[in-house]
Amino acid sequence: MTRTIEPHQSTYPDPDEELEDRLGALGRMPRTLQRNPIAAGSLCGSLIDGAAAAIETGRDRGVAVSLMRGAMEAGIAAFRMADADETAEVTVGGQRLTLPATGPTGATHPLTWLDAFGLTLALRSPEDTTYLCSLDVELLRGSVTMVDDFRYEIVVAMQAFWLGRNWRRAVTEALELSQPEHTSVAGGEYVEVETSMLAMLPAPEARDAAAFDEALAGSLEAHKRYWSAKRWSRSLRGLLAVTPLGLAALAHDRGMPVGVESGYIPDWIVQGELGG
Repeated sequence: MTRTIEPHQSTYPDPDEELEDRLGALGRMPRTLQRNPIAAGSLCGSLIDGAAAAIETGRDRGVAVSLMRGAMEAGIAAFRMADADETAEVTVGGQRLTLPATGPTGATHPLTWLDAFGLTLALRSPEDTTYLCSLDVELLRGSVTMVDDFRYEIVVAMQAFWLGRNWRRAVTEALELSQPEHTSVAGGEYVEVETSMLAMLPAPEARDAAAFDEALAGSLEAHKRYWSAKRWSRSLRGLLAVTPLGLAALAHDRGMPVGVESGYIPDWIVQGELGG
């Protein structure tokens, strides 16, 4: 039986206007990064907002995919520049650019990494997934943005999961570090949003579709609780659950039927119907 998680109602005043703004940013992205390479991280987030707006307003799927791809490229560019010695070769908007090394920036932290990781899975870009999963987590620790330690362990767990290594110790460490006595940045509800994703990792290995659906539904329910709160409901960002979407796409690609439907994880993306 298919389980449905209805998304919350966004109170964003004008998603059509937001979409047009983000499409403009997508078109300008190569020039923007040539002028200001550090903008890559913020572009990743803003283009995810644009993709959410495209889906919310019923635009052609290709529009949403283009914005998601732009967000993925921006996120990966941010990490490539942070990890480079002098220059980094990046691809954005169909152009190959040579950009200067930036070192860790305010955007090269676990939240950007998880967004980029989820997008590489959803967009079926395994080379980019492997690149992200090969990064030393110490690079993320170099960001000036303060995050709780459990978030680094979530990154380590996802990296090990993709690379076929032992991810269980990192999951245990992440869950221990997510307890209130160890967290000072993330609030309790957002901690749940992030840690709930970890429950999805065992099922693909065990090929247990029922367990995966249960974990995915739990993750989406946590996502909904957080983003439906009045202070966040105006944000378009909450309309897409990027990392759960990517993990659902991966489960589908590994031959597991995904029995959860939700606007947070559009089924056409889960099933790889991306066009082009």
